[in-house]
Amino acid sequence: MNSFVVSNCTYDGTSGSPNPLCLVTGTVNGKNIFAQVYFRYLMAASADDQMQAALTAVMFNYYVGYQATLPWPNLVPYPSFPASNAVAVHSEGVYPVAPIVVREALIGSWSA
Repeated sequence: MNSFVVSNCTYDGTSGSPNPLCLVTGTVNGKNIFAQVYFRYLMAASADDQMQAALTAVMFNYYVGYQATLPWPNLVPYPSFPASNAVAVHSEGVYPVAPIVVREALIGSWSA
């Protein structure tokens, strides 16, 4: 059993990309992780009410690749969802502009 905590999920709102890369920060089994995932994948997971499953794969696979010790555990397969047409909101204003938070990904803690 592994424990997961999402502390934050943000993207650069000044990029202009409709599908920016998001930074998920949190912990897996008490170790800090800084995983990256595309905005539309998160929105597709949210629309399918499967954010926990999506973040379990994103976060655990980062943990295995960069934080775990040998022997490495098996990777968690990424769930697939119906495609999302969601477009990221963009920021404007004087530099520096704060990153935009993906609220749908702020699901707290869980075990899997």
